[in-house]
Amino acid sequence: MSWRVTAFVLFVAAALVAWSSWSRPLELLNAGQIHFGGYSQIEVLGTSGWSMSKQRGWISTTPNRGRLSNAQVEQWIRLLESVEPCLPPEAEPTHTLRFSESESAPNIDVPVWFDVVGPVKIELEELWYSVSSEVAEPIRFGLAPFRSLQILPPSFSPAGVKITLGDRTSLELSKASTWSVREPLLAPADAGAVQAWLEAVELKSALAILGEVPEDEADLLAGLFPVAAELSLIGTQSTPTRSVRFGKRLPDGSRLAQVRGEDVVFVVGPEDTAFMLPSPTRFLIPTCTTLVPERIHTIAVGDQAVRRNALTGRFDSVGDRLLDLLTLTPASNFALAATLADGVVFQAFDRSGGMLFSGHIQIDGAQVAVWSEGLARIVPLGDELISWIRSAVDTNDQGQSS
Repeated sequence: MSWRVTAFVLFVAAALVAWSSWSRPLELLNAGQIHFGGYSQIEVLGTSGWSMSKQRGWISTTPNRGRLSNAQVEQWIRLLESVEPCLPPEAEPTHTLRFSESESAPNIDVPVWFDVVGPVKIELEELWYSVSSEVAEPIRFGLAPFRSLQILPPSFSPAGVKITLGDRTSLELSKASTWSVREPLLAPADAGAVQAWLEAVELKSALAILGEVPEDEADLLAGLFPVAAELSLIGTQSTPTRSVRFGKRLPDGSRLAQVRGEDVVFVVGPEDTAFMLPSPTRFLIPTCTTLVPERIHTIAVGDQAVRRNALTGRFDSVGDRLLDLLTLTPASNFALAATLADGVVFQAFDRSGGMLFSGHIQIDGAQVAVWSEGLARIVPLGDELISWIRSAVDTNDQGQSS
C-alpha cells in the first residue's frame, strides 16, 4: 500500500504544481493593475490602421483629421482595462495596438485577436486576457464611431469674432475691457448678448457627418464649398483661432460645414446655420443708452426740456416716457445715422448740468429714430409722446427760422 500512497501523493503534488503554474500567472495582472489612461497616443499598426492623440481632447490624426467624442474614447479605454484571464487564441493575433507618449510609463504594443463573434483577446506581458467585444469595433471599422458631432472645438474665451461673406466682413466683434462692434460700424456691443451667443454656438451639433475630405482635394472642396461664408472665433496668445466655413446648400435647407484644419464635413441644420452667421443687430445694445435712469435729471429735445420735480424728484408723464425712450425701450430696428436726414438735438443731463447723452431724434410716422455715434435706433412710440416731440421739433424749426 505504501507505493500506492506515495504515487497518489506525487500525483496530487504534480497536479497542484501544474495548477499553480497555470492559474497564478494569469492573476498577476488584474483589472486594477492595467492602466491605459495615461497614454496620449494610441495607434492601430499597419497600412489600414489609424492613430489618435489627446491634446485638449481626443482627435484622430491618421488617416483623417477630426475631433472625437472624449466620452466614447474614454469608455473604450475603460473596456480595454477591464480584463479577465483566458486561454491564448488558437490563431495568431490579427492586430496590434500601440500605446505611446506617456509621462510615467513606457510605450507598449498590445497584440489583439478577435473573431466574428465572441470576446476580444489581448496579450500583456506574454499573458492573454479577454475583454469586451466592443473593443473590436473601432479596430475593425475605424474611428468613425467615435466622431464628434459638435461643430466647433471645446470652448475658450475668444478675443474676437469675425464673419466673412466672400471678401466682405459682415460682422467683427473685438474684446478689450468689454465687447465692441468693429464692423459694419463702430459701436459698443451688448456683452451679455455676445456671451450668450458664444455659449450657444459652442454647443451646436451637426445633424450628421457627410464624410471626410482632406485639404489636398482642392477640386472637391471647391465644389462642396462654393459659398465663402466663414465664422472665426479669434484666438489669443495661448489659444488658436477656430474657424468653420459653410458651403453647399442641401435640398432640405441644411448646409455643409467644415472646421479649418479638420477633414470632417458636417451637415448643419438651417436654423443652426442662421444662428451661427447672425446679423450684427443681434449684438447691438438695444436701448438708446445704458445710463441708470436715476442719474438723468433733465431731458431736452430741441429747445424744450423736462426736469425732475424739485420736491418729489420725479418727472411728469412726458418726462417719464422720454426717460423710458432713453433707457428702457428696446429698438425694433437699427440703421446707420448717415442714411437719415438731419434731426433735432436730443440730450440728457445730470443734476449738476453735466451732459450724459447727446444725439439726435427724428419722427417717422408712429416711431422715432434716435441716433448717436453713427448708429440709429428705430423705436415705436405712443401718440402722446409723438405729439410732444413733434411740437418740440416745430418749435425748434421756428426758432431756427427766426
